[in-house]
Amino acid sequence: MYHTSTSQGWRLSCMAAGALIRRAVMFCSSRSTFFNVIAALTAATVFSLTVACGSSATTSVAAPSPAASGRCETAASSSPASFDSAGGVGTVSIIVERDCTWSASSQASWISLTTSASGQGEGKVTYRVAANADPVSRSGAIGVGDSKVSISQAAAPCRYDVSPTTGAIPSTGGDLALSVHAHTACAWTASSEVTWATVAPDSGHGDATVHVVVSANAGAARAASLVVAAAAVSVTQAAAAAPAPTPAPTPTPTPTPTPAPTPAPTPTPSPTPEPSPAPTPPPPAPKPIKLSGKAGVVSGTCPSITFELKDHTVYTTPATSFDRTSCDRIDQGTDVEVTGVVMPDNRVQANEVKRK
Repeated sequence: MYHTSTSQGWRLSCMAAGALIRRAVMFCSSRSTFFNVIAALTAATVFSLTVACGSSATTSVAAPSPAASGRCETAASSSPASFDSAGGVGTVSIIVERDCTWSASSQASWISLTTSASGQGEGKVTYRVAANADPVSRSGAIGVGDSKVSISQAAAPCRYDVSPTTGAIPSTGGDLALSVHAHTACAWTASSEVTWATVAPDSGHGDATVHVVVSANAGAARAASLVVAAAAVSVTQAAAAAPAPTPAPTPTPTPTPTPAPTPAPTPTPSPTPEPSPAPTPPPPAPKPIKLSGKAGVVSGTCPSITFELKDHTVYTTPATSFDRTSCDRIDQGTDVEVTGVVMPDNRVQANEVKRK
């Protein structure tokens, strides 16, 4: 405390804190100087009194009170109190007695104060909420004295990365592996619109590998659309391989023409006027014969075919009968039994051909 004199009186200056200066009295001239301060003084408060001679004065000054006193309890609220994932700016309003001091602090790393964090009496503190990159909601607080203001922020939307989003499968079928990348808190599903392309697993959380199993294709080329973790995936499959062409049939050999029978010789006319010779005897009657063995080279077309058998040339006619076989089934090497007659040209006309 110190004081100085002037031509008008005395100026009294003191250092004090935390109280109210109630009254100061000073007597001038021949009287002794006297002052009386009724106050509870503490450190760090400056006040001054000026008193004129022959007069007295009474001055009242407000000084800060410590926040710890019962009447310096603070009430605080935030506007807004909740934010979306993009973040934003808010304001904390503080209500307290005018002679009470306060200080504010953030209790979360994603909440930062942008104005002064301390003051006296009613006041406001502005703060900023950072963007939330995670798909998980979060909460924090700003402390003001004994009060705490809660701040909440919504989760960021889930983001999914799926690769590849297209695939080609051969006609024989196969497996297409898809990589899903997402936050562990993010759920996803997988589905297929066709039965020939199935997905496994069909749901999950976070990172995973989804397999698309495609069955063999027996028809034309085809395509399927799938949805994996909200992403569209397109799968195509090649057509079935064309069957091998049927080989061309072996051409039938050109049949050997049947030789024309040798014509009978023209009889020599009897000379005239010589006496008639004795009559020519008739040709011998056909001789029955029975042959068996493997047929040789076959020629001609049914019903008239010719083949070699046991040093004989055998031929068939429309009257020939067949047992256990037919005309068109007689080939070289067929084991047969022939019943017929020997003709004048020594060929055998077959009456019956029987397969042995």
